[in-house]
Amino acid sequence: MLRIQTVVLTREQVFIFYGHIKASVPDIYAVMEKYLTTNPVEVLKIRGCDALARLLAARGASNLSDATPGTVRSDYAKDQGYDKRGKKLSLNVFHAADSVEEMKKALELFFGGCK
Repeated sequence: MLRIQTVVLTREQVFIFYGHIKASVPDIYAVMEKYLTTNPVEVLKIRGCDALARLLAARGASNLSDATPGTVRSDYAKDQGYDKRGKKLSLNVFHAADSVEEMKKALELFFGGCK
């Protein structure tokens, strides 16, 4: 099963997924929040054997230098970091739940639950 919908995130939705970084990198968070609240994103609901593990494998490692060639992050997130002065920023090209708890939170937010 696959469901896809295009949404523009609200500030509250961005905070749900990225609020944990707001205090540590407020300038980066502000840019990311603006980007995610003014541009459409695709949200997916997939179902199947080991769906979360398979999705994370397709996404690739969060650290770009650890991402395996052929994954979305390796092939499309060519400079996700930012320098120490915060002058260069690349925005996340693929967010996926890293845990069952985060997955349930996202499914509830966008699709009304896991069913």
